Amino acid sequence: ELLNSKILTEFPSGSSINYRDSKLYLIGDDARNILVLDTNYQQIDSIQLLDYPGKRIPKPLKPDLEGSTFATIRDSVVFLVVGSASTKKREKLFVIPFLESGLDVSHHLVFDTSNLVAGLKEGGIQEVNMEGITVVGDHLVLTNPTNYLIVTDLTFWEEKKNVRPRVLPVQIPDTADIVPGISDLFYVASTDTLLMILSSELTANAYDDGTIGNSY
Repeated sequence: ELLNSKILTEFPSGSSINYRDSKLYLIGDDARNILVLDTNYQQIDSIQLLDYPGKRIPKPLKPDLEGSTFATIRDSVVFLVVGSASTKKREKLFVIPFLESGLDVSHHLVFDTSNLVAGLKEGGIQEVNMEGITVVGDHLVLTNPTNYLIVTDLTFWEEKKNVRPRVLPVQIPDTADIVPGISDLFYVASTDTLLMILSSELTANAYDDGTIGNSY
């Protein structure tokens, strides 16, 4: 049952959304800003993360930010935003401090995720296209839309050598002509439950866009 909907006319796309302290934080794969909403979906703030003059970053230039999550690392809360890694330019992870006043984008750090990508390819994922990310205990869980869960250390980006993540296949029921892929994750610690959003897209590879189908 659809309870509510809202069109965000000034935001180019939405790829991941997180809730913390009565606010929603929305990122888009071709957006230069992080959009901050209240729980009535009214805009509170728009925080520039990427340096680009237009509202929508062109496909060849965008870091393709797909997944985001809050994490506590060494007693500090941070907002993690991960690129899809479907090209070398997209092998990025943004670590943004989260203070009482909100996101401190002025002191964010950007890390290369090529060490994780190399480990994924060694683990059998030849076409990397990371979508969702969440924290489970002291691990990060990511997803590839070919329906794999990727489990790695919470601070994998600090490793100088290739990391060796666990790659876990997920069997999705074939309910349509296009098998849906996992597009986002959220872990509910209080019930030890992993929520997964699935969507279908008719495309031949991780770079090209295709016709969007149903979501689950």
